[in-house]
Amino acid sequence: MLTADVRRVAKRTLLATARSHAVVTDRTLAEGGDDLGFTSGEMLLLAIGSCALSSANEYLLGLGYDALVSRARVLADPPTADGGFGDITVLLDLGEHDSRIDKDALLAAAGSGRVTRRVASGSRVEFRAAERDVRACLSPEHAQ
Repeated sequence: MLTADVRRVAKRTLLATARSHAVVTDRTLAEGGDDLGFTSGEMLLLAIGSCALSSANEYLLGLGYDALVSRARVLADPPTADGGFGDITVLLDLGEHDSRIDKDALLAAAGSGRVTRRVASGSRVEFRAAERDVRACLSPEHAQ
């Protein structure tokens, strides 16, 4: 199981950690934050883009190519008028790609990673309250 820990450090500024890595998230100035880091929505787009680019390049490496996809740009439409979510589009920069590469298979590979599959399938998210310590809600191996 993957785990992450997010703590409020000031106003709307959060410190997120996973394994031995950390990142600061915040709201924009217009949203009342200090703009000290990515917004949560931007982090979601970064995760999708990173997963898609990595998965596409793993596919190409498996075919014996050097990784050819150098960039993924992720775009999120604004929420819909009925309160739903707009579409997310991932654009892969193929540059001067080898014409023998099956683009449909490459795009399928880009969407095959854990993050992209979860987002595309609409993973269920459960919210639970921890009375004193969030670690009490976790299984023993994740409570560290």
